[in-house]
Amino acid sequence: MEALEARLGYTFRDRSLLENALMHSSYANENRARGYTSNERLEFLGDSVLGMVTATRLYRLYPDMPEGKMSRLRAELVCEQALHGAAGQLRTRFQAFIESLEIKNIQGGKL
Repeated sequence: MEALEARLGYTFRDRSLLENALMHSSYANENRARGYTSNERLEFLGDSVLGMVTATRLYRLYPDMPEGKMSRLRAELVCEQALHGAAGQLRTRFQAFIESLEIKNIQGGKL
């Protein structure tokens, strides 16, 4: 976990949550005797928060949009395929950001 934190440049206050977030259900099931639990409960919570944030944003951006249309749009925005695409874009932007910091550091710039 230290390597991940170093790579992210962030120290987690509660490492057990990080470990749980990264624990796939198949691995947790295979290692149940060790007391491992899967990330499914955290995934459920995250999905709910993402749905709420998306619904709130749609509600505010489109005050005249009917509820049924907002529900369909929210579902499209938070589906696995859409989130996978967004994650890929974020990963690319994050890598470019890190590379720019590394270049500044090599050139003697302040971080």
